Amino acid sequence: MPQEKESKQEIKSAPFSFSKIEEQVLAFWQKEKIFERSVNERSDEKEYVFYDGPPFATGLPHIGHLLASAIKDIVPRYQTMKGHRVERRFGWDCHGLPVETMVEKELGVNSKKEIEKLGIQKFNDACRAAVLRYVAEWRRTITRFGRWVDFDNDYKTMDPKYMESVIWVFGELYKKKLIYEDFRCSLYCTRCETPLSNFETAMDNNYQEVEDPSIYIVFEAMKKPNTFFLSWTTTPWTLSANVALAVKEDAKYVEVELTKGGKVWKGRHIILAKDRLSFVFADQPYQIVKEFNGADFIGWEYKPIQGFIKPDKEAHRVVAADFVSLEDGTGIVHIAPAFGEDDFNISKKENLPMVLTVDDGGKFLPAIAPWAGQYVKAADQSIIEVLKNEGKLWRAETITHSYPFCWRCASPLIYKVQTSWYIKVEALKKKMLATNEKIHWVPEHLKHGRFQKGIESAPDWGVSRSRYWGVPIPVWRCDRCKKERVVGSLDELEKLSGKRPHDLHRPLIDEVAWACACGGIFQRVPEVFDVWFESGSMPYAQVHYPFENKEKFEVTFPADFITEYIAQTRGWFYVMHVLSNALFGKHSFKHVVTTGTILAEDGSKMSKSKGNAPDVNLILDRYGADALRYYFLASSVMQAESVNFSESEIAEAVRKILLPLWNVFTFFKLYAPEGKKLRPMREPKHVLDKWILARLEETRHEVEGAMESYELWLTARPLAEFVNDLSTWYLRRSRDRFKSDNEEDKHEALTTLYSVLVTASKIFAPFTPFLAEHLYQNLKPWNAKPKDSVHLEPWPKSHKEFVDEKLLQEMSAAREIIEAGHALRSEAKLKVRQPLAAVWVHGSAAISKNIERLILDELNVKQWTSSKAPKGKNIVSWKSPAGKLEISFDTNLTDDLKLEGLRRELVRQINALRKKQGLTIRDKVIVHYNTDSAPLLKLLKNQEAAIAKDIIASGFEYGEGAHELKIDLEVIKISLEK
Repeated sequence: MPQEKESKQEIKSAPFSFSKIEEQVLAFWQKEKIFERSVNERSDEKEYVFYDGPPFATGLPHIGHLLASAIKDIVPRYQTMKGHRVERRFGWDCHGLPVETMVEKELGVNSKKEIEKLGIQKFNDACRAAVLRYVAEWRRTITRFGRWVDFDNDYKTMDPKYMESVIWVFGELYKKKLIYEDFRCSLYCTRCETPLSNFETAMDNNYQEVEDPSIYIVFEAMKKPNTFFLSWTTTPWTLSANVALAVKEDAKYVEVELTKGGKVWKGRHIILAKDRLSFVFADQPYQIVKEFNGADFIGWEYKPIQGFIKPDKEAHRVVAADFVSLEDGTGIVHIAPAFGEDDFNISKKENLPMVLTVDDGGKFLPAIAPWAGQYVKAADQSIIEVLKNEGKLWRAETITHSYPFCWRCASPLIYKVQTSWYIKVEALKKKMLATNEKIHWVPEHLKHGRFQKGIESAPDWGVSRSRYWGVPIPVWRCDRCKKERVVGSLDELEKLSGKRPHDLHRPLIDEVAWACACGGIFQRVPEVFDVWFESGSMPYAQVHYPFENKEKFEVTFPADFITEYIAQTRGWFYVMHVLSNALFGKHSFKHVVTTGTILAEDGSKMSKSKGNAPDVNLILDRYGADALRYYFLASSVMQAESVNFSESEIAEAVRKILLPLWNVFTFFKLYAPEGKKLRPMREPKHVLDKWILARLEETRHEVEGAMESYELWLTARPLAEFVNDLSTWYLRRSRDRFKSDNEEDKHEALTTLYSVLVTASKIFAPFTPFLAEHLYQNLKPWNAKPKDSVHLEPWPKSHKEFVDEKLLQEMSAAREIIEAGHALRSEAKLKVRQPLAAVWVHGSAAISKNIERLILDELNVKQWTSSKAPKGKNIVSWKSPAGKLEISFDTNLTDDLKLEGLRRELVRQINALRKKQGLTIRDKVIVHYNTDSAPLLKLLKNQEAAIAKDIIASGFEYGEGAHELKIDLEVIKISLEK
């Protein structure tokens, strides 16, 4: 578009503060609507679909959010440059425990009973008000980071349309007979008073090493007086719910008589697994009375260890169970079906009773009189003391083990029976494993590793929560005949009830009821959905499918790309996979990039309470977003590995990548012709121009390959190496060409550097979008056909004519020789500016004459010989460790060589003085000098014109000098006059 429009905001070159420049670029993008145009100017027919996992807005964005945001921005920017239309909607998780626990603290309520006393409506109103509290901060930080995403058209899981689609998903699964209600034992949070799913606990490693009681207790056999089964448990509080003991049917057991142990234990007969005998009774004298098979005990009855509640069916007998271990404990497991998953399952198989001793808050019921009202874990020590006094405790210890905690309130979890709604994951596993084969996982090992293993071991998914703030489970049940009706849309609900609530949240939705044919009333079950069911429904709910956008969704599903950190293999990635397979029998995403976790600098988990999490806004202010983005890109965190945060590495990105690239432009600007357009270089003649264009094409190809394979970390090295090659090799070796009297060569160098910088701005655009934009805008005076933004440009095309593998290999060999030559000079204490007569190079690959000249110039040597050096006292040599490459210098310095070295050092020091005084290449000076040095006077007499050219001077005048320069043993005083 034409650039002369006055309304166009310009990005001006400025003294460099990356943070300030980035803010200027942000203002430019916003005013010119560059993001919106980058989407709208691409065709609908080339849509690239990205799903954005919704975060909770209950806290401020942290470094982990920016890590994910880097990938969520890099990939869409790249795909946009490849010609795709990439719509990016931000989303918000609004429901569930993260919000409820925060609001509970603010309202000062500590239980569901207190919430219901306050009123569900008031509580949910408070949740609604709190849920988007930090939206403005999120928008500001994400935008400042340079991530392009549509906040104005965001989706929220609490929006009525979103909620209706979630209800539809459940209804469809119910129709497919994939939903069932069941009373079973599962993980339960006593503080939140709700069941949780296994993956919620596993996904973020919500296990902690804790100390718990480890006790050995005895149960007296009914048919053999003075004979006791010895069992082991780490949950003394569950003993009041004991209904059975389990043994391993094919294991060997022993009955032993204790020969010591005081009045209580001496003479008692104890039964336990033979394999555990030496461990359990390591310090206790005993005598084996008899050996048994586990099967021999099946059906034996024993006396209840605590008889507070009488079971409603036959209990307190020995059963067989495969899960009984001989690796720990005694080989006899105490069974409390109400508080253990394995216990519950064996109880169903053996028709054992269920004894529930604990309320929903994890406190003992009144029937458990000694501990009624006490929190179960708080009662453990008292229970142990009672068992000891009753002669039922053999030994009490403590054990350190891994224990699950609530993913939101950090309370210890228990297993507890409750009624929940489940998805039949078991019935979907075969399909889920098959469709996983169609997903491209990055890193690849997650596909058949963590993700596949997670599917294989997954239990059925409990999707209901006994809470308040969430999408309601859309099941209505008749209070008389118990008939169920699952509702899948608002239209269906209105048809059944005559009501169409504007808000689907509790308690309004609970008031919707209708008459049953039996005379009863259909009323909604009280549960709400697990928030993971809601976020897993995101592909459909964000577009209100199937009520709107039906055709568009079905054409664009599954998504092309998603990304989050590794824990989401058990979270969002997993739940989306479950639901898409259940609904459509297909995967919901084609490509997934998984990051690792960023830890604190000391390797501990980042935590706001610990104060070890960096303030992301301070990082952005200090270094800029591009530096942080490149730091992420170059880190192994991009390969799903955990890394320690390193601020110094962000600073290094500025020093090694961003500043050098910008400095190349500032050098170009010094010499570029004003008011003259430059065309891209197509047919370079100079070997350095050919080489840098070959390197540019090589870099473009490597970066493109890495992006096409979604291995983003593979872009960091080629980008860094190219900047290094451009700034420390091409520019340094070409510097004299830019001020050369050879206009043709000078123009070629300028045109080449211009072409490289324009193309580099495009290659860097997805990764460091601010610097790329700033560079592109500052190159516009020389660009004949610029677009309004680099982010409206296509990805650079391949230029096969620049590919030159032979030249790249030659230059690589040359730089190896140069590196070795500089090392040899340093070792021999030969200054780089002191010319040498000759270099001998043996064992190198073939080097062309053009490259030979570069090497000689760089090493400051007059003559090249491709052979071993002759022996002599003035010869110094270096051999590579493998002995393949050998380099030698002739160190004999003639008077002419010494004089030339003197000249080079004089030029260097005068140019350093020019720089110190702020002079530019356009500032010619007169050099006033004073010296008694005969070599320097001779040098100035013979080479005044050549030296004047090198230091941009109009001439030398003998007189007073203000600045003393020392060159070896020679001294000269210099003043520069403009």
